[in-house]
Amino acid sequence: MTEHIDAESIKFMDLVPGSGIPCSDVHELHIVSDTQRLIRQECAAIADLLVKKNQDYGNSFADPVQIFSKSDPEEQINVRIDDKLKRLMNRGDKNISEDTEADLIGYLILKRVYRKIKAGRGE
Repeated sequence: MTEHIDAESIKFMDLVPGSGIPCSDVHELHIVSDTQRLIRQECAAIADLLVKKNQDYGNSFADPVQIFSKSDPEEQINVRIDDKLKRLMNRGDKNISEDTEADLIGYLILKRVYRKIKAGRGE
């Protein structure tokens, strides 16, 4: 695939820790290659998945019902991440499901979101 440059701009929220740029600042990102466009598409697909699940289940990742497990929400997210990693390990590289990969990425993002929610509540 040939890389090409165009003037397409996408506004985004900077979520990179340690960048020195507050997450609330909006920046322009110029997409200059097909690879960069694919990166944005994959990230958007994960965001869509997480928003859809949040609409369906609410904030269950941050406020679990804790009927069986009394672990804090972050630990429960860690368990879900471990489950996804175990599934990937058991299946091997040739049998990795895109759904499992998307779920793993999603849980890692939810862990970051939970930390921000927790910090906002002062817990």
